[in-house]
Order: sequence, then C-alpha cells, then structure tokens
Amino acid sequence: MIRFEHVPTELVMISESTKGFDQVRRACVVRDLRGRVRLVLEGSVSPKLIRALEPRLIERLGGYFQSPIWQVDAGPPDHRRLAGKLFDLAEPWSPSWEDPATGEVRQAAACPWSMVERRLSKQAWLHRPGDPPWPLRTGQPAVVAFYSFKGGVGRTTALVSCAWQLAEAGFRVAVVDLDLEAPSLGGLMAEGAERGVLDYLVDHLATGSGVLDGLSVSAQGLGDVASRVFVYSAGALDRAYVEKLGRLDFSEEPFWASQAETHTEQALHSLFKQIKGESRPDYILIDSRTGFHDVAGLALTRLSHVAVLFSRASEQGYRGLELTVQLLSSPSLRCAVAHSMAPARRDSEEERMEREAFRMRSYDIFLERVYKEHFEDRDIPSVEAEDGLHSPLVLHYDEALRNLGHLAGVRDQLFSADYKALMERVRELCSPEDVEA
Repeated sequence: MIRFEHVPTELVMISESTKGFDQVRRACVVRDLRGRVRLVLEGSVSPKLIRALEPRLIERLGGYFQSPIWQVDAGPPDHRRLAGKLFDLAEPWSPSWEDPATGEVRQAAACPWSMVERRLSKQAWLHRPGDPPWPLRTGQPAVVAFYSFKGGVGRTTALVSCAWQLAEAGFRVAVVDLDLEAPSLGGLMAEGAERGVLDYLVDHLATGSGVLDGLSVSAQGLGDVASRVFVYSAGALDRAYVEKLGRLDFSEEPFWASQAETHTEQALHSLFKQIKGESRPDYILIDSRTGFHDVAGLALTRLSHVAVLFSRASEQGYRGLELTVQLLSSPSLRCAVAHSMAPARRDSEEERMEREAFRMRSYDIFLERVYKEHFEDRDIPSVEAEDGLHSPLVLHYDEALRNLGHLAGVRDQLFSADYKALMERVRELCSPEDVEA
C-alpha cells in the first residue's frame, strides 16, 4: 500500500513513464484537504495519453488519486478555467526519487512541475516563513519563545528564571502564557488577573478587536522586582475556558489567498502589539505549547525573534529536536538549545557521557539541517564551539525545582550558574539586527 508522503512523487514517476507525456508543456499536482491528489496538465495533450495515464494512476495510487485529469486546453469550460487558476497559484516543485535499479537520484525531466498543497492547519509550521509583529531593532522589545517537543523538561521553570534575572538586571519583562491547553504561568507567577490571553483572542475573533483591560498583573512571586514583570496568563480555568478554546481557528485561509494571515494569527499579532504599547517591555517571553501544535508554530515562526528549544537526552527528545530544527531552519535562525534534566551529579561519569552525547547529537542535527544548507558564506562551527547554534546549555536536574511552588524559596536555584548561562545566551541572541549590521 502506498504511503501518504510518497503519493505526489509516485504520481510524477507514473506520469513521466507514460508514452506521450512529453507532449505536456507543464504539469501541476493538487493535494486536497483529505490528502487526495489531482493532476492538472497544460499543452496539446492527446486524448490517447489521458486514456492511458488515468487507469495507471488509479491502479497505482488507489483512493489517493482523484479523477478526472484536468486540462487547461481541453475539457469542460469550468474545468479549463479552474486548471488555469491552479497553475497561477501553484508553487514550483522539483520532484526527485531514487531509481530502484541503480540507486541513483533521478529528477523529473519531461516538463516543469508545480504543486498546490491545501491544509486544514499547521501552516505556520509548513506553509511559509512568517514575520514577528515588528522587526528586531534598537528600542523594540525582543520576543523569545520557550519551546519543547515534549512536556516535563523544565521549560516553564527556565522561563521564570530568565524573567526574574532580567528584572533583577533592571529590564522590563512581559511573560505571555501561550500553553493554552495546559497553562501554568498565572498560578506560578501571579494571581488576580480578571481576564487572560484566551479571552483576548476570542474577543478579537468575534469582534475584530480586543482590549487589554484586566489582562495583566505584576509578578507578585518575584518580590522586589515584581513591578518590572508583567504576567499575561492564559485565563481562568473553568468550563467557559474550554468553550473559548473550541473557538480558536487555526484553519488556513482559502488556498487562493494562501499568503493571508489566519484570524487567530491576526489576533495574536494585535495582542503582542498592544502588550508592547501598554507594558513597554524590553523583552517578551512566550511560554509555548509543546509539540507541533498550531499555537507553538505561530509562537516560533510568526511571533518570536528568538527560540529556546528544550530537550532531554533521549531518542524521542532528539527526534523531536531534529524535526523542529528542520522546520525552523533558515539563514537567519536565532535559537538556543537547552539540554534539560541532565544528571544532578556534575562530577559523575554518567553526567559527562550524557553531556557529550547530547552535544554530538545536537551538532549532527544542526550540521545537516542548518549549517550545510545555510552557511555557504560562513564557517561551519566545530562540535566544541561554544557559540554555535548547536552548542547546548546544560540545565542539571534539581530536586528543589521538581514541584515549583513558592518562588521565593527557590530563588538560589533559579539564579544558579546553569540558568545564568541560559539568560546570557538569550540576551546575546536578542541583540538588535541594526546593531549587528
């Protein structure tokens, strides 16, 4: 049985091996919301080619193939008009595959190919690179997303530590809880907010605008610097909260307007611009949703300038980290990798071996997914380089932080050397682009 990810390339292979396909001027594959594919052709295509090709596609692709084949130059007028429109909307595509007989990689050669991908969600991860609400310039707050593929890795703890240290250094910090399905920042850092991020989003989705009244409170748990940290919690946890969650729309705009923002993305951009105006922060720290959730994709690709990626030293963690880096990879990527929950005994052989193994895996990931692809004009860092994107910040396990509650009682742990190093890396990554130039 053919697999979803192989369907478009298999369609190309079948098409190009069918006699008469060299008549085609260009071809387009359209994958619909259910994952089925349709073939669209342009050129003086003979009916004989269509009669030969369609049965082959049906036989090899089964239910994945949607007939009939549409043509720009033949067929019903409605099909012809839509076929032409699809070519206008399609993205260029260069399909390739491994020849089973020779093992060589072959490229499609009969004609130029393009593709239209329609999705219900995940466009922030897959569809296009986005832009934060404002560029990273002098005088503008840097937005940092704290993200992990899996939960239970100390991501929120690290965010609290970073916010606290920045406030102690004299900076104004806004923290935003976008872990909407499992929020925690409000109860950890501050209580008493009348409304939360989710309330703002549903207001904006319903009315086209939102206000921050009652949305933020100062971080009472941080003592003397509480007034410098503004907490935007997710909202009050009650039945109405789940009803509001059910209103968030992560579906893509119609495929003929694929560059448009979704309504939820518009609401989030509006929220962050208002936070910038109201709180006047130097930094905005996002506690992101775990996994490949749509909110996480928006946080990493459409809202933040810098990403902090947390992972434990496990095969599952490494695989999640690799796919995350692959999806975020770009010439301008700004990220830090945090090796969390490392063995507590720093002088132990177990700790040394885990630390070295994590560094090697992180290096391999960035070498393949970022350095080789985007460092043409820059030297690729060595595995030991401390300033490389791959270089892990080691956060050792601390029993005192296992059940984070009263923050004042764990201040020393949150200001440890591990967390100070993380905060300094974040500040370095947040250097304004106009200063670097």
